[in-house]
Amino acid sequence: MAADLEGVTHGVNGSSGVHLHRRHHDLKSPKSNGNMLLGEQIDQKKTTTRQLLCSGKGSTQLLLLLLAAVLLFNLIMPDAANPDPVNNTNNNATKMNFDQSKSEQSRITSTDNKEKRRDSPIEILASNKGEEEEEAYDTERGVIDVMSNDPRCKLILSASDPALAKAERDYARNKEKGTGPDESFSLSPCHYYYPNRVVPEGGYLKNIDWYLFRPVEPNTSLQREECFVECLALMETLDDSPITEVTHDMLAAAATMGLQNATRVLVNKYKLDPLYLPNFEVEEELRKFQPNAIQAAIMGGYAEVVKILTSSNMELVIDSHGRTVKDYVQMPGSPIRPYYAQKVLGITVDDNKGQSSPVGEGMDESGSITDNSDSGWNSAESVPYSDTTCGFDVIDTTDNDVSLDDFLKNYYLPGRPLVMRNHVSEAEINSFSKRSWSKLDHFHPTSEFNVGVTAYPNLTQQKKCSRKMTIEQLEKDERCAEMKDLHMMHAEHDQGFDEVYAMYDGDPTSSRSGFRKLKEYFDFANYGWQIFFGSDGSGATLHWHAAAFNILYVGKKEWRITPPQYRGFTGMTAQQAKANIENKPYTLKCTQLPGDLIYIPDHWGHMTINHGFGIGVAAIVPAKDRFVPGYTGKEAKRKKRKVVEDANTNYKPQLPRADDPTHDKSDLEHPALRHHPTSKGSERNTIPFFFVHINKTGGTSLISMLGEHCTRDEYVRERWETDSGYNHRSFHSTAHSYLERHGQQVWDQAYTFAVVRHPLARQVSNFFFLVSTCENNKNKCEGDRNDRLIPTNKISASSTEEEKIGAFHDWMWNLYQAYPPGSPEHYLFGSKGHGNEEYSTMNATQTSWLVDETGQDIVVKTILKLEQLSNNGMKELSQAIPCLAKAHTMIAKNQTPKYPHYSKFANNDRTNKIMQEVFTLDYYNFGYDLI
Repeated sequence: MAADLEGVTHGVNGSSGVHLHRRHHDLKSPKSNGNMLLGEQIDQKKTTTRQLLCSGKGSTQLLLLLLAAVLLFNLIMPDAANPDPVNNTNNNATKMNFDQSKSEQSRITSTDNKEKRRDSPIEILASNKGEEEEEAYDTERGVIDVMSNDPRCKLILSASDPALAKAERDYARNKEKGTGPDESFSLSPCHYYYPNRVVPEGGYLKNIDWYLFRPVEPNTSLQREECFVECLALMETLDDSPITEVTHDMLAAAATMGLQNATRVLVNKYKLDPLYLPNFEVEEELRKFQPNAIQAAIMGGYAEVVKILTSSNMELVIDSHGRTVKDYVQMPGSPIRPYYAQKVLGITVDDNKGQSSPVGEGMDESGSITDNSDSGWNSAESVPYSDTTCGFDVIDTTDNDVSLDDFLKNYYLPGRPLVMRNHVSEAEINSFSKRSWSKLDHFHPTSEFNVGVTAYPNLTQQKKCSRKMTIEQLEKDERCAEMKDLHMMHAEHDQGFDEVYAMYDGDPTSSRSGFRKLKEYFDFANYGWQIFFGSDGSGATLHWHAAAFNILYVGKKEWRITPPQYRGFTGMTAQQAKANIENKPYTLKCTQLPGDLIYIPDHWGHMTINHGFGIGVAAIVPAKDRFVPGYTGKEAKRKKRKVVEDANTNYKPQLPRADDPTHDKSDLEHPALRHHPTSKGSERNTIPFFFVHINKTGGTSLISMLGEHCTRDEYVRERWETDSGYNHRSFHSTAHSYLERHGQQVWDQAYTFAVVRHPLARQVSNFFFLVSTCENNKNKCEGDRNDRLIPTNKISASSTEEEKIGAFHDWMWNLYQAYPPGSPEHYLFGSKGHGNEEYSTMNATQTSWLVDETGQDIVVKTILKLEQLSNNGMKELSQAIPCLAKAHTMIAKNQTPKYPHYSKFANNDRTNKIMQEVFTLDYYNFGYDLI
């Protein structure tokens, strides 16, 4: 899926994206054994029929007119002998013909010609309204029924009227009938309760609910279109009021919804400007999401609406970058597909169905897909899949970052999908490996989950499997007894995100995460998070929802997507849905590889198929927090969003040289040096001081002195077990651990300090201490217990200096490969966990020992350098801790056997690069220089 089928439910919360529409496409039911009545000729006859009814003409003329319509239908039928490229006949799906008839094109004439017409529905309604019809409207009510034959059409004058609440109840989702909530868009006070989902003929398991081409009463797109036209006419008859005033923003809303006739009325009768940008009172940063009416129509793929808005001028400049309608439509992956661009707009476009893609994870240099078995999961495919082409842009972000300006200019406002290749770090990809998940709880490979053919079976009236399956069973493509021929999958919301994104403290929008673009582009407080995994051949069937970002971590994923005008919803299997849409001129395809971030714009239909076992995560971007024309969701109010600065542990500053006289370390203060202001309760009233004992920084010697000179009331030493079952002790507790134990108030009142050391000196000391430990107790370094990867057979006390240095460099490389930055066990690069590994703030750096639960702020008041303690004695520390007054010098304890000075280990380029990458924050925060 991209995000999964649950995404379609977001409309009820106001977070669905842009609902769009196409006019003049009446469908006959397949049961009638006839083709669809899809012509402007038919629509014109309907308009004339309505005109006769409104003017009180006789029934004889009406019958003659209906007879003429039948004859006209027979004249149109010969064209069906030449199959339309969009006509759908696979799997008994609802037949469709989205082609535009010649008479429809002839109606899209110049503005002057349109103004001379008197047969549009709105003008007929206004000119034929008599006294009796005027009295039919109770203007004292807050909610007016606009159309006597369709109670779904409302003019809402007061949100407090009880009739509005009743309407909301009447047209709410009906799970038993498989219908979704009504669309979250309107033309100011005009609203039509149009369901997001309606069960198609034959049911979801056999057919597709094409949102804008429904043949079933009373939910047809024709009625929806007519509602807004008549509501505009009714607004003219009411007393002047801000509520019933036609405003500029209504045109962009009509374009967003794909309302052709309403667009004509607003342009021709009310002279609204298609390039006008709605001017709502929103935060300045939200204005970047505002499209004008022409952009909104292009985003939905509405070629007919674009032609109306531009009066057929395809060279019209429509944005601040000087780009024209033609420029937008000719972009790869434009919502207006080449077939319709040529047929409706006269623009020739290269179809771009087979663009080659940049090399990514699981591809060799020639661009061919290779076996991607590094994840440890089963990568076997029942049907080999090697297609690497994509119908829209695939950008290799290794060298080309997609900035916010690029995203808005080239993708968001033009409404185009995008793939960012090689976007996710190796460490993050590895955190989804089978080895990493074997250490998790909720997502352990043996954990059981409800499974089904689609992500959320209940939404499409499907049955889920009668038994739960483990992730390993899905990995092996085991089948459900009652659905032996079908592949199973599972999807859920962010229940286990603290586990899978532990490296980011459960926040997948971290500045190091693959989803970091969410914060850069939107920076919203909430997203619709979902995680999904499924067997080879499984996948999300055709569905749609608001804009979404999707990352694939394991496997290969085949995509088929359709522009908003052709969005659909079904309960078919993904393979059946693919068969229905893959050869249609509105369908695009793409292949997603591990590490790819794919962006699917608002309300594009999409479906996916896994090739090999697959794991992915998606985030739906709610419409409520963006400017989407016509959006009237329950949470449409704009809210100010708090921007939280995130320390980027992959940030690599230009480290100043030690001899640079212009270097002022005060200018280099890292965000992690700020103090955290929050507080919480404490289990103890007071504790005089906290010592954060970072390993291999001389802390054992200092603890020995504290134990010798300070009482137990002065130097509090504890052991405790957390609710999660982790054992902690004061000897090696981080600031985060102390805060969790005692609370902010006790921490703030105490004197807090730590000792740090040059990162390379600490790492060299680490190595030789561990080697010595293994020599003295080999049981500690055998098999799985050797998680620090000590090379027990490479060096000994008799080894030469060169051999010792070489063994250290080999050890550093092995550590880097096993525990790279961002991996769940990265802390082992620098230390055992000592219970602190319970918290995702713990990593290899000394900085990680000193931060609070956010991982962003250093909360230790005094940070001393080991070099200073050795050279200047204990004067500074003894002034803060009175019981140390007699300890003027520090006596070395826990001494490591002699080894070469750490500066001799600085001549290896590979190790130097590893040190700079892994310990950048330590060099940066504590003022150490690279050697």
